[in-house]
Order: sequence, then structure tokens, then C-alpha cells
Amino acid sequence: GCDFYVTGPCRTDTVYVHDVASGAWTEGPTLPEARGAHWHVPLADGRVLVAGGLGPTLVQPAVMFDPLAESWSYVAPATKVRAGPVVVPLPDGRALVAGGHTLDQDLQQFDTDDVELYDPSADA
Repeated sequence: GCDFYVTGPCRTDTVYVHDVASGAWTEGPTLPEARGAHWHVPLADGRVLVAGGLGPTLVQPAVMFDPLAESWSYVAPATKVRAGPVVVPLPDGRALVAGGHTLDQDLQQFDTDDVELYDPSADA
């Protein structure tokens, strides 16, 4: 099996995949947009959800990595664009996203205590 790692917190589009069995690291397909302080979470079906983070401003698009196809696809964005939240994969396949930082209309950073769920089966 493989563990999946996305580099950060510095802004980058580079992805590395670690094979636990062999101990080998390989470079994976690049992220569609460079980002740092983003969040990523392995889902129960083996895919990896990546969202939020910082580019020139907060990064809106969310993407899903399919390790079988070794490719990225766009998915529904988070309801609140944020950087640095806590993300927990849930046993039912959803992901819990809590806290982090966001920007106001003047691009000033502030903490948020919002919580949301991402459901990959509904892409919402």
C-alpha cells in the first residue's frame, strides 16, 4: 500500500507518494494549482481530497487525487475557503473540516471556528 503526501506549508504544486512496503518515495502528478497551508485527507475509498490553502490569496478549487488513475479531478469546493484547518476522515467516508484561517473582503486574515462536512459520494 501507499501513503500519500502533499508537500507544504510552503506554496508548491509538488506531490510525493510514499510506498510503505518498500520505503520508496516517488514524485506524483503535480497539483492543478500551487498551494500551501492547504488541507488534505485520505478518504475511505483510497482517494485523497485536497482543498483550501494559500496561493496568491486563498485557493478556492478543491481537487481529488485518484491513486489508481494517478490523476487529479476538480470536485465541489468547500463552503468556506480556509487554510490550516483540522481535517479528520470519518468512518462513514466523509471528512470533517474545522477551524483554520480565512480572509475578509480586505484580504485580512482571521481565525474561523466554522465546521463543515465533505461527502465524496454526493460531492458536497
